[in-house]
Amino acid sequence: MAKQKRSRRGTCAICGKFGPTTRDHIPPQGLFGKPLPSDLLTVRACRDCNGGASGDDEYFRNAICMSTYRGESRHGKVGSEKAIRSLQRSRRHREEFAKNAMQVPIRTADGQIERLGLGFTVDADRVNAVIRRVFRGIFYVETNQVLPAEYDITVDTPESYEHCDPETHTLMERNVLYPLKSVEARVFAEDMFRYKFARPDSSSSVSVCWMVFYGALPVLCLSGRD
Repeated sequence: MAKQKRSRRGTCAICGKFGPTTRDHIPPQGLFGKPLPSDLLTVRACRDCNGGASGDDEYFRNAICMSTYRGESRHGKVGSEKAIRSLQRSRRHREEFAKNAMQVPIRTADGQIERLGLGFTVDADRVNAVIRRVFRGIFYVETNQVLPAEYDITVDTPESYEHCDPETHTLMERNVLYPLKSVEARVFAEDMFRYKFARPDSSSSVSVCWMVFYGALPVLCLSGRD
């Protein structure tokens, strides 16, 4: 029988609403194998922000763990097994995966095509929804404040800034990437998850966070007033 989460009234660290809250893992506990690591971050979250996001959490895990981004940790391997079981028991998930699957070239380090592999298109909105919720949890852990709901959160990869125009690259290097360089990464769950958080200018609303999932998937979040 699943252990019932203990509820108590308080402020949701994700959306800021006051009411019944339960403990929510940051990132979602479904990404990890059992036994769960003892050093996972937790915040208090309302029912909508916690249990209401479980479908996106499962999709996020499946998308990563069916790709090379799952890494070689036990959590990635367990996640891959969970993803396969999810496809086996759900016809809808199988049809969705088959619809978005395709053959993609697997290249060597020097760019030569070695063989064809299986690739698939992911729903970026669902993936980014999970990452944004993780960011809001980290923001609360780091500042003891709830990130205002109206603040925009941009989700990207660090490599994407290498291909933008020179002016944007210089701006992002100075205001986003450089402040993170001096911050020591916080590492959790046998290095399955790590992050750096910074507020480049305490007088502004901007905050940045670099995260790595499964030791292989880096993402960068930039938040501020929309």
